[in-house]
Amino acid sequence: MLLTAILIVASIPSWCADGDTFSANTVEGVSMTFKVINESEKTCQVGEGAYNSPSILQDYKGDITIPSSVNGYKVTSIGGYAFYYCSGQISITIPSSVTSIDMNAAFIGCSGLTSITVAESNTIYKR
Repeated sequence: MLLTAILIVASIPSWCADGDTFSANTVEGVSMTFKVINESEKTCQVGEGAYNSPSILQDYKGDITIPSSVNGYKVTSIGGYAFYYCSGQISITIPSSVTSIDMNAAFIGCSGLTSITVAESNTIYKR
């Protein structure tokens, strides 16, 4: 009986609501924070959008490839303060799914940013 109850509870899907946050890994295995933008459309953004909660550890060094989808959500934007005051040397690759970046604050104070590469298929940010 107990085993049946555990199996039933384990099979219940976890639901998120707009504004909920979760962690997931990049291609390189770097843990990042994401925020649900629209639960019904299954979209999320990189970062929580708060200056005291950057999406990665501020002293991380290395490459970061933002995934185009995580935990069943399409990554469509980079929120404010996502890379707030990152001091480690980082390069960021942005997928074609990202169509919005908070240009006022996404990379504010990010002294370690060495390059940003935008996916070839992303025509929103190509010049």
